[in-house]
Amino acid sequence: MSLAADQPRVSTPSDATHLGLWAAVLTVIVTAVFAGAGVTTPARSGPFCVSDCVAYPYVDVARFIPGDYLWLVPGILLVPVFVILTACIHVYASEPRKIYSRIALSFALVYAVVILTDYFVQLAVIVPSLQAGQTDGLSLFTQYNPHGLFINDATATPGHGNAGGDHGNAGGNGNGNGNGHGKP
Repeated sequence: MSLAADQPRVSTPSDATHLGLWAAVLTVIVTAVFAGAGVTTPARSGPFCVSDCVAYPYVDVARFIPGDYLWLVPGILLVPVFVILTACIHVYASEPRKIYSRIALSFALVYAVVILTDYFVQLAVIVPSLQAGQTDGLSLFTQYNPHGLFINDATATPGHGNAGGDHGNAGGNGNGNGNGHGKP
């Protein structure tokens, strides 16, 4: 029995390159699905709404579940893939440039926490509440409110802005006014 077989395998830059390649491929695929789901989700509020528009307090929307929330699934899947990609870039970066990749990784982790919290609350709290008709106080949290707390510039833009995406396109109109997302 050799001593080398007893030693744990140490990760190498080539491991990061291989993992990074797959993370990059998955990032492209999941981003395409995320964008496709977002673009096909019709605007339900704001100036780009053409039918079945929802008005304040933005809670008469149970009939749009699950369709209007499907874009959250690839959005959630994108988070760990993007963090892995950023971590692999950090490992691959040359020593003088590691400060930049470490900063990028820090922003990726902030993005992960903000977006996962945001999307989890949408799926685990808002959707069941809307379906149960428990709508008191939800108007600030629903994705249809263009000035709401969770799906707007306060959370989505810092997260996706750092990830290189435009969360506003998730509403399907490209101006950030889709389902009440992004800038008015």
